[in-house]
Amino acid sequence: MNVKNVTDMYFFHLACSDVALTFALPFAATGLIHGWCFSELVCKLVVSLYYCGMTSSIILLTAISVDQFSTVVIQNGCIVPVKGRRCAIGACTMAWMGSLAVGVPCVIYSEIVIEQDKPACCSHKIPSFFALLSICLFAAIVFCYSAILWTTVRASTKKKLRTASLALCISVAFFVCCAPHTILMKTSSDKFKLKQTFAYHVALLLALFHCCINPMIYMMSPKYRKHVRSVFCCEKVHTKR
Repeated sequence: MNVKNVTDMYFFHLACSDVALTFALPFAATGLIHGWCFSELVCKLVVSLYYCGMTSSIILLTAISVDQFSTVVIQNGCIVPVKGRRCAIGACTMAWMGSLAVGVPCVIYSEIVIEQDKPACCSHKIPSFFALLSICLFAAIVFCYSAILWTTVRASTKKKLRTASLALCISVAFFVCCAPHTILMKTSSDKFKLKQTFAYHVALLLALFHCCINPMIYMMSPKYRKHVRSVFCCEKVHTKR
């Protein structure tokens, strides 16, 4: 895959975020069903991976929405768009630095506790940075895609609309899957009682299942279907921005 392409670079790093969440999925599922049967170190790593993946995903989704906003809205407005490979590298670097800023406190505050006579892995609190970041970046994403939708409808730029639609679908899937768990954790005053509820278990599994949804969304794009065929058929695929 040609990750020198700006859009492909964003999606490549977004896929890496999904991989981090994928590693956490089997441990979290096992913990919910049978109780936590792994070491405390694994508990800390799983919680850290979860929030690292979530944080990097939301930052990358914002960067993608700004990139699409620059390509569709600003370019159509006859203003020189701010884009390029350097901006993409900077945004990806910022995404992983932000994920570490959230993941490191999770390592400190995560531990194994006894809940209903079963061991469970939990984090005492979600870093405030993560909640504030999620709200601010979600507002930015809504603004960008609202402007993109308005511009594409007026200009009938079908090709740009397809690219923006793919990014929009990924953003919507992320917030539909991940927002319930974050909201429950931030609004509940009693984390112990919350974790005994059916709603919490559904929200957690939905958040972790998100990493399995993105590959299916990627396949909506003909370009990414060609990339998949190139991997299995050893064909070279050339892409352009």
